[in-house]
Amino acid sequence: WGGCHFPNRIRRPAGAASQGGASQGGASQGGASQGGASQGGAFFRYAILQFCDEHRKIEAPKEGINDEGRHTGKYIKGINGKEMRFTRLLLLSFAAVSVSCEHRELSLDDPCETPDYYNQASVQVVIHWDGMDAMKKSVQGGMAVHLFRWENNGKDLQATLPVNGGRMSMPEEIPFFTLCYDYYGNDYINFRHEHERELFEAYSVPANGVYNTYGPGVESSEPTVAEPYPYHFFVTRNEEPFRVEAPAVDTVQYLHFYPKDVLHEFTFLIVDVEGAKNIAGAHGAVTGMSSTYRMEDGAKGSAPSTVLFGSEAGRVQWKVNARQMEWTQQMLDKVYNGEALLADWPDDWSNPETGWTGDWVMGTFCTFGPADAENIRNRLTVETVSTGKGYFHGTWGGSLDDTVRRQIAGALGKNGTREEQLAWRRQNGGFDIVLYNNGRLVVPDVVPPREDGGITVDLEGFDNMDIPLSTKK
Repeated sequence: WGGCHFPNRIRRPAGAASQGGASQGGASQGGASQGGASQGGAFFRYAILQFCDEHRKIEAPKEGINDEGRHTGKYIKGINGKEMRFTRLLLLSFAAVSVSCEHRELSLDDPCETPDYYNQASVQVVIHWDGMDAMKKSVQGGMAVHLFRWENNGKDLQATLPVNGGRMSMPEEIPFFTLCYDYYGNDYINFRHEHERELFEAYSVPANGVYNTYGPGVESSEPTVAEPYPYHFFVTRNEEPFRVEAPAVDTVQYLHFYPKDVLHEFTFLIVDVEGAKNIAGAHGAVTGMSSTYRMEDGAKGSAPSTVLFGSEAGRVQWKVNARQMEWTQQMLDKVYNGEALLADWPDDWSNPETGWTGDWVMGTFCTFGPADAENIRNRLTVETVSTGKGYFHGTWGGSLDDTVRRQIAGALGKNGTREEQLAWRRQNGGFDIVLYNNGRLVVPDVVPPREDGGITVDLEGFDNMDIPLSTKK
């Protein structure tokens, strides 16, 4: 139909297959998706069928027979085969012209807008998961490939491909900034300004967080956001422009991506907690964290937000008389999913005088990282619900001291390398953050009379920024 295409402009839920979704070989941008015919195309098909139907009402062409039952060799009333074929070709030509580039309003992503979109070549996209084969299993619905004109003077192109890549069509001889990311994989990360390269960003969705009057509260200047789930968000970009050369015969051109997880999980341990046997549930909040990620260069937003964490079961746990437990790496993995090593624990951790005494609270929170690791004093709050349905808080960092901010900065590393982060855990007792209770979190077995309250976590209504990802079989 005149080189135009009619993309699927409806965002699919995570893991759902579209009617014209990615095939095993990969979906491409620049072609009509299966079942994606426009209203104009449907109209002309209807007109052609109506025309043919009208001529069926005329007596069908047939050979004449004389009174003696012999064929006369002539046809009577009707249109002969050549005339019918010519008429159909004429109607099809008219339909093609009517939905061609002069009528590009039928498609929001019409490649007819610029003449150079006519010359396209097939490109093999390869997504490399070096050392992350287990992580890529969390990717639902494939990976999004997003192409922006290098000079920012034309429409962007988008496609969804299988997790390891696939085939897609690209215009020839046009330099592109190439971006690949996990579009469907995270429930609490959304996107905005997706067609503007400099403004395109991922953000944590807003959440309601209300502390009761007996808790420490959240700074009024910070919005509250949900912890990303399932704790991974894969992004990769190529810093050099990618250009499809006019292909030679039997030549395959490749576009490579190497995704990385841009979220960071911080492990924490709070020792010498009092009354863990009375805890029925626990969750928490951490202030001074960034809630946005710029897709063009990976820069984090500088405005601080408070991340509410622990809504998923097992993210915050408590252990009674933990020092007396016979700890194994397998037990530790059930709490930290492999992010803490028993071998890194200090030699005197079980010392009743100098070690990690009393009850413990252990947990993990996931964010894009601190908004400003140098100047913001991050504060960590753990709220527990007691068996008597009371709410009890413990707070560390913030205006009290610098321990949380300093340990978060150390856990990230000066250059953000994995080697730096593992080295920090080794010197910090195997965890990103280790805190001593010092009487801050006490959970009594008898609840004093007080007004009900607590941190309530609930996702707010937010604008769902749909990104049209066109696909082609």
